[in-house]
Amino acid sequence: MKRLPAALFLAALALWPHHGEGKPAPKPPALVLEAEEIGATNRMAGIAKLEEYLAGKTDADVRPWAMVWAGEQRRLANDRTVARAWFERAAAEYPSHPVKAGALVGMVLVDAEKGLSGNAIATLSMADDKSLPDTMNADRYRVLTRDAVTSGMSGPKVRDLARKALAFAADDPDVLARVSADIGPLASDEKGKPRELPTEVPMANAEDTALARLRADLAADKYEAVKESGRTFLASWPDSPYAKEVGYLIRRADAKDPAVAGRVGVLLPQAGKYTQVSERIREMVDFANRSLGGKLELVYFNTGDETGDPVKGIEELVLQKGCVALLGPMLKEHIKPAAEAAQGLGVPLVTLNQTQDPQSAGDFTFRAFLPVDQQVEALLNHAMNTRGLSSFAILHPRNPYGEGARDAFAAAVERRGGKVGRVVSYDPNAKSFLGAARELASRDYKAGAAELARLRSQAKAKGMDPAKVVLPPSVEFQAIFIPDAWQRASLVASALAYEEFPVGKFRPQWGMEPLLLLGLNGWNNPEIGKAGGDYMQGAVFVDAFLPTSTSPDIESFVDAYKSAFNRRPDVIDATTYDAVRLLNAAVIAGGTDRDAIRKELSEAKIDRPVAGGDHFGADRDVERTLLVLTIDGNSIRPWATPEELAAP
Repeated sequence: MKRLPAALFLAALALWPHHGEGKPAPKPPALVLEAEEIGATNRMAGIAKLEEYLAGKTDADVRPWAMVWAGEQRRLANDRTVARAWFERAAAEYPSHPVKAGALVGMVLVDAEKGLSGNAIATLSMADDKSLPDTMNADRYRVLTRDAVTSGMSGPKVRDLARKALAFAADDPDVLARVSADIGPLASDEKGKPRELPTEVPMANAEDTALARLRADLAADKYEAVKESGRTFLASWPDSPYAKEVGYLIRRADAKDPAVAGRVGVLLPQAGKYTQVSERIREMVDFANRSLGGKLELVYFNTGDETGDPVKGIEELVLQKGCVALLGPMLKEHIKPAAEAAQGLGVPLVTLNQTQDPQSAGDFTFRAFLPVDQQVEALLNHAMNTRGLSSFAILHPRNPYGEGARDAFAAAVERRGGKVGRVVSYDPNAKSFLGAARELASRDYKAGAAELARLRSQAKAKGMDPAKVVLPPSVEFQAIFIPDAWQRASLVASALAYEEFPVGKFRPQWGMEPLLLLGLNGWNNPEIGKAGGDYMQGAVFVDAFLPTSTSPDIESFVDAYKSAFNRRPDVIDATTYDAVRLLNAAVIAGGTDRDAIRKELSEAKIDRPVAGGDHFGADRDVERTLLVLTIDGNSIRPWATPEELAAP
């Protein structure tokens, strides 16, 4: 950086406020020193003390100091706009007061990110230490240290400036950390000229810093401090992305943040059309808890139907009941609001839905059920890597599930270098799917007129009715993805066969290459082979659980389940069982500390999982090894090569 020319330096000096010859600089009043001390550990409380004072009746001797110190606390909170406003007012209203020096230095430091001119360096150089807050002195000496290194100043002078910066920063942890990281090594470097100037460390974001202190105060049971600082936070940053969490921090403090070790809230729609599946999940949660020794105290909340309010349930379970973790909800309409509420309250939430993305709300949210994108990856791993397929068609229902699966499948194929040639949708409530199959066939009778004439001639020669002959479907793909429930998938396969697609064991013409039908775990029902007949034979889908598995762990789970409920478990039962086991491990380890439970959930690992996954991954989905299953006659079995099937 260029040094300030002598003439310009003298001009700046002439404008600088001076104290009388030999007269000591006045000392800041007790109010501002007290606010400075408070701000060192609670920035928002320091700001509140000064700004509340300035908003009322003030002492003429104290007001100018309070304005500069308020600007400084705002600067340290990285609220540059408000900080500069305070500095500008102080400089304008008190042009002859000693605080003008602090106001001018404050404005320079606020604008430092835009660059420092020679005038700015002169302003920082000429200020009287006694007229400035210690934190302001720390940052101005930090900036002067960096400028000295750039300007080639001697090692001892650089070292002296760095030591002054560290000394003034000593009483404020945030400022000391920043100064130490930025120029700390220069304070002890004998030469004072490192090979490379350290990268300047930016100030912490004001909202992040204030939020961290609110969380720490709540953890320390400083409820009144949380309520006071929280209200100041919301008044200062009403549009902050942290506003919801701060509001909940205030409510937690008001309720004295109840937390009961081992108490887990379970959110399920225990009424209406969801009663049956909800009751089954509740039975599974209770069953899993009993099998683990009943260590969890389960508190259930009825979320109602799609129009229900899961947030009300979460607030009741956490703020009134003291639950330290939550399981659920189940309905897709409830996932997003529930995840946002749990994140705001800082309580771990393990959801029971596979189509939504609760993790986007933040690090307190987890998903236990099998997500579609995880299934798609496993399915394409088989189709493209194991089977060598590269071109696909998609035939999907026009509903959120089908459209989400379509998008996930198409994106994954593209990432892997494959191609999706045709995409056709259908009404999931339709009685027939022939129209969708016909659209997928994409016959071009004009271009295929000669081929149609040849086929009709052959049919006539064989004594067949040529009027019934149609062009074969246009097939430019090797497999068809049908993300639907097993009942509709079977009907869709029949429609494909009617339109002369070679699917399953059906071949409209001898020698035709079969098309592989691909599905997701909605196909995992033993009735699919009977419903789909020849058209579904050899089709492939993926799932996390197969109740007919010969694995000793699965057989043991199935036997225990059958003894308890006199029925066979399905994948929802299995994934719920493993979810409770993971949650149990984290809750027992974390005690009443919800953040500790969150961390434990990220690290928990269970033995012998029944649904393919023993821990949550970095994305907070359960990481699973999925089964690749195929339809063989009237049964479902793991897919295997012909050689593997022939092996004894």
